[in-house]
Amino acid sequence: MSEEEKLLSAGEAASYLAEKWGMPSYSTVAFRQLRHRRKNLRPAMLTDNASLWRKEDLDQIKKPSLSNPRAKRKKKDAEETVDKDEQRMVVLSY
Repeated sequence: MSEEEKLLSAGEAASYLAEKWGMPSYSTVAFRQLRHRRKNLRPAMLTDNASLWRKEDLDQIKKPSLSNPRAKRKKKDAEETVDKDEQRMVVLSY
């Protein structure tokens, strides 16, 4: 098996992508989130407790944008959710 055909674990894949993208670090959790957000990312092999990746498949993944973070929920929305929860508790309390 050549170096290009070697299968990488998720941790090794995250390290490979960090090096390729020039990031100081890239965690396995961040790689898992990227994989689930971009539903078209499929590992070369999926076992019971691991996903195995080929370098050629990893090379096709675009670098995530660090300048466009995901939108955070506004404080007003969070307060409305709490109010709704309190209303439910009042209704259910009698």
